[in-house]
Amino acid sequence: MKGQQPLMSSNKQDWGTPQAFIWWLEHRYQFKFDLDVCAHSGNNKVPAFFTVDDNCLTTNWFGRHVWMNPPFGRKLPKFIDRALEQVEINKGKMNCWILVPARTDTKWAHKLFNSKNLVKVIFFKGRFNFDFERNVAGSNAPFPSMLIQIRGFESPTQRREPNISFVEIPKDARGF
Repeated sequence: MKGQQPLMSSNKQDWGTPQAFIWWLEHRYQFKFDLDVCAHSGNNKVPAFFTVDDNCLTTNWFGRHVWMNPPFGRKLPKFIDRALEQVEINKGKMNCWILVPARTDTKWAHKLFNSKNLVKVIFFKGRFNFDFERNVAGSNAPFPSMLIQIRGFESPTQRREPNISFVEIPKDARGF
């Protein structure tokens, strides 16, 4: 696993999403992200963002489309809970897009899958090469990822069955 030691370490939690993936996602679904809730000034994906110091777990979120690439460690369930809470508070006004490891056997994944606010689950062919201080060729993530879209609905009749899809993302949009 040459080059993957940093990705296997739990010491670093701020893996940056490749900017090309954000652009690809915005182009595919025809929108722009308003807020990045798990960033720092070196890896934010949109101009409006929350850092660790801003504490997105207590700060109120805003915008129509919110991006979240949470820390993939033990705190990940807290970020999932916060996202579900914020879309519920902003019923019908906020979509939260969450990039997480495709760990479908976890409690947090089942919480998302069973949420009344689930809109979309996208599984990807291929893995990401997350941005970090030294982007090393071949240091792709040692795990598959999935993208979850959640949205608070204004009424129960507005909700539809979630869409589940498998998408091949261009290699450059995955950070290679």
